[in-house]
Amino acid sequence: MRRKGKFKRPAETRGKFNDGGRSIKKRDKSVYKRTELGHWEGDTVESGRVDHKRKSSYCFVTLAERKSRFYIAIKVKNRTAAVVTPAIIEALSGFPNELVKTITFDRGKEFSGYEQIEKELNCKTYFCDPYCAWQKGTNENTNGLLREFYPKGMDLSNVDEEELQYNIDLLNNRPRKCINEREVRTISWTKRNKEKKNMAYTEQEKERALALYDELGSIGKVINQLGYPTRQNMYTWIKNRNISFKQRAAVDYCDSPTHRRHPTLEMKLNILHRCFEIGEDIKSVSEDTGYSRTSIYSWRRKYLNGGAGALMSQKKHLPRGELTAETASTADSNQDNLMAKVKELEFENDILKETIKILKKDQGIDLLMLKNKEKTMIVDALRSKYSLSKLLEKMHISKSSYCYQHKHLYSTNKYEPIKEKIIELFNENSERYGYRRIQALLRKDNIQISEKIVRKIMKENNLIVKTKKTKKYNSYQGEISKAVDNFLNRNFHAERPNEKMLTDITEFSIPAGKVYLSPIIDCFDGMVTTWNVSTKPDADLVNQMLDTYYFSLANGEKPLIHSDRGAHYRWPGWIERMNKYGFKRSMSKKGCSPDNSACEGFFGRMKNEMFYGRKWENINIEDFITIINEYILWYNTKRIKKSLNYMSPSEYRQNLNLA
Repeated sequence: MRRKGKFKRPAETRGKFNDGGRSIKKRDKSVYKRTELGHWEGDTVESGRVDHKRKSSYCFVTLAERKSRFYIAIKVKNRTAAVVTPAIIEALSGFPNELVKTITFDRGKEFSGYEQIEKELNCKTYFCDPYCAWQKGTNENTNGLLREFYPKGMDLSNVDEEELQYNIDLLNNRPRKCINEREVRTISWTKRNKEKKNMAYTEQEKERALALYDELGSIGKVINQLGYPTRQNMYTWIKNRNISFKQRAAVDYCDSPTHRRHPTLEMKLNILHRCFEIGEDIKSVSEDTGYSRTSIYSWRRKYLNGGAGALMSQKKHLPRGELTAETASTADSNQDNLMAKVKELEFENDILKETIKILKKDQGIDLLMLKNKEKTMIVDALRSKYSLSKLLEKMHISKSSYCYQHKHLYSTNKYEPIKEKIIELFNENSERYGYRRIQALLRKDNIQISEKIVRKIMKENNLIVKTKKTKKYNSYQGEISKAVDNFLNRNFHAERPNEKMLTDITEFSIPAGKVYLSPIIDCFDGMVTTWNVSTKPDADLVNQMLDTYYFSLANGEKPLIHSDRGAHYRWPGWIERMNKYGFKRSMSKKGCSPDNSACEGFFGRMKNEMFYGRKWENINIEDFITIINEYILWYNTKRIKKSLNYMSPSEYRQNLNLA
């Protein structure tokens, strides 16, 4: 069952680390070819969880050799580097140096002792990329095989080390297709003890496991609960105790009068009657008749969609054996019963179809769970085809209940007079009053009715107040004047100050009102050379800014000023000033903010650092304008930028002797 609501997995507490010099990308390419021994992959297998908390800290440290698929698993008490590091060293220290060349880990913090591993084993260690477990797929796949013995959710602290060793031996001697079905044998360089092949269990342990199997009926559940034995041991104990496994009942599928290879319509209808009317278990009916559950569900689907006629075969199949005369006479005598049965089932099918049509429910609906109102609607829909008494009997509704529901379904609505009054009041007031005002007018006329009913009546009669939606501020006012080309062309690099300038307008909305900022930004170092703040986004906002910027220039400086296509930059006043001062105009494409991305980026940084995340309830307009001016001064003189070698724009210019 899906968990309702959002669920956040518990955070990883052991941490991660990064080591740029040991990336798997620096590993020799020959390792990928699996041509030589000595290249290992390491990982950990953890205990299960209970209520999203770890059952225990115990885990397995696993190592897999890439070429031979030789596998090692060591049980440790936790996943700390202080425990995992010596376990890996102890497991591989018995091998010759030529058989331990490299070890590849993931970036879990338990492997942070890799330097000690390299020193003790005289090998190199590498680390997979983050979230790329497939880069050590040999170890991951073998861990999956180990999970067959120790499934997820199991407490690994209860695992016997001798049993673990035995299971690892089974994995290492398991034929693998990838190495031509040869066994992964523990060759002469292994340090493992292989003398003990069978685990020793006491009689009490065997009896406990068998008793639990009798209770649960599943070998897997027994192993998960007890932590022992292996599946092979469990199979052996059950066999020795002469307990037979559950087997499906054998059915004789010969073609006979009782079991036809191609069943007749009567047989199909009889099976459907047993399963879906009487309520017999489908599995037991399947075993009794010899027809699969898939076939029974298929017949039911065909019957619901097309009636009894859909169950009749389109081809005439001949039985394998000859039918007796007795069988033929029986079929003729049951012809009338068969036709009656077909009509009865068609009747039930019509009821079900009408139910689905009226109530929009699925095909598995129970007619007994319907309300009397819904039953009445179905009866009324089928009265032209079937008698009323038969319909009432089938729908399990009394005649008195049917008459009561029928009367109320088709009686005059008690709110009909009020509806006319509401429509009249709505039209008298030029379609301006909503349901609250309409209700107030009704109360003045001593008509007591709730707002909910008024709103429902108005919605049913489409009495909607027509209101014009307010639009947000948009600087675009149409084609006031011809737009110039984009001469900047997203080249925001300038060789000197006052060569390429950017401008735009941004809005700040606080409880006290709205404030608009219009700056001029230098592409040379991002300095805000001139800015103007106002409570109105009018032409004076940009005109005053441009005038101030002109008087701050040295003689002979004629910069390019780039803007969007807002109305401020297309008014005659702005164009007149640009021509008067000798500035070159440049405009972005229509609706293309990336053409002015450097200026948009300044607005984003400013709002993230100064505006967003602060409460402005007690700040008036004058104080807010002061805060904006203080921020821009700080931005120009104090805020360091990576692109300027971590200097502020003012410091950068002073360093270049441009200030």
